[in-house]
Amino acid sequence: MITKELLAGVNAPDILISFPEEISTIIVHDGRFHADDVFCVAFLKECFMEDIKIKRISRNTDIEKYNAYDNIICDVGGIYDGQRFFDHHMFNGSRQEANQLRSAFGLLWDAYGNKTMYPKLDNLVSDINKHDGDSSRFRSQLCVAISCFNPAWDAPEASIHQSFDAAVDVARNIIKATIVSDINNMRATYAVSNNSYIDNSVLFLNTRAPYDHLIPTQYKYCKMTARYSNNEFSLRLINGWRFPKTWLEKSPYSALKIKTQMLASTNDRTLIPLRVIAESIGKKVEWDADNRLIYIGSVQFIR
Repeated sequence: MITKELLAGVNAPDILISFPEEISTIIVHDGRFHADDVFCVAFLKECFMEDIKIKRISRNTDIEKYNAYDNIICDVGGIYDGQRFFDHHMFNGSRQEANQLRSAFGLLWDAYGNKTMYPKLDNLVSDINKHDGDSSRFRSQLCVAISCFNPAWDAPEASIHQSFDAAVDVARNIIKATIVSDINNMRATYAVSNNSYIDNSVLFLNTRAPYDHLIPTQYKYCKMTARYSNNEFSLRLINGWRFPKTWLEKSPYSALKIKTQMLASTNDRTLIPLRVIAESIGKKVEWDADNRLIYIGSVQFIR
């Protein structure tokens, strides 16, 4: 289970925001189950209370019988209030836009989920929303896989409950892995922000942390990343930039690794990608410190 202690240990924010602490039971429909109701249960077991009680009731039950302060009712009953009732069947009409479709899990996440800090989990919810809201247009293989846990039509009632529990366990693992991935991205963001700098549209990195998730926002104006490690300088062009064909014998690449003994010093780190690339294609690089000029072959650049 993802506990508050675990989140605090890595300085990660809460996943649930203002969730009612008095909830002790989640109620969903019985019979054939889907990713929607399975993930509602899995989400609360993984992120709120591992031993939360689960009650599966007939779709024809008078839902008012279960209108108690400590119950949360999902995907059944025909009522939505954004607090304890989360049925979605009255919302999804034909040909709605994808971002308007909702599952019970999506409504629960809308009400209490920390969307901003857990974007991968938010994307997972969105996939379930689209599939459950209109599977004729939006097909999620994850949702199909969860449905495959349903037993045969002539299986005894007991096996249906066992299959539901097995599907919930799988969904819990998926939710946990997704949350951990989001947390790792938060950690990577912190590591990159504190171990990098930008100069002349080049992002210099002094960390092995991944940074791809930051390129579209934080580094969208950078053209290149440069990272030195184990006597190897790794250069990568980003945001649509490519190495010219004249620099490489083959077609343009977005990444280039060159063995070099050259170490960076404080004042000329900006020049390292230029020097490495130029020398790798046999061009002599010279630096005129008095006039702050760079010579590559017969071409002159101003520093």
